[in-house]
Amino acid sequence: MRKLFITGLIGLSLCLQAQVKKSGGYPITPVPFTSVKVTDTFWGQRLKASREVTIPLAFSKCEETGRYQNFVKAAHPSESYKVEGFSFDDTDVYKTIEGASY
Repeated sequence: MRKLFITGLIGLSLCLQAQVKKSGGYPITPVPFTSVKVTDTFWGQRLKASREVTIPLAFSKCEETGRYQNFVKAAHPSESYKVEGFSFDDTDVYKTIEGASY
């Protein structure tokens, strides 16, 4: 009984894959994200708040907590100082830059 069930699932899977291939492809044409403009009141307000408040705050917190300085220390090692903080501190900087880029 179990073999029959598994065989049926495999057969169904193959049928569905064949139907997708016959359908002519994906019906939606992608556009570059730089061509998309969000202007509605719901998402527009949130993007504006992110641009004007959240992103600047994230950059200032990275500076305030020494995350940028850790990059300088890591690039120029010295015995007079060491890189400090958590191991994930560098990802906070990367994610802040990524968020600002979008």
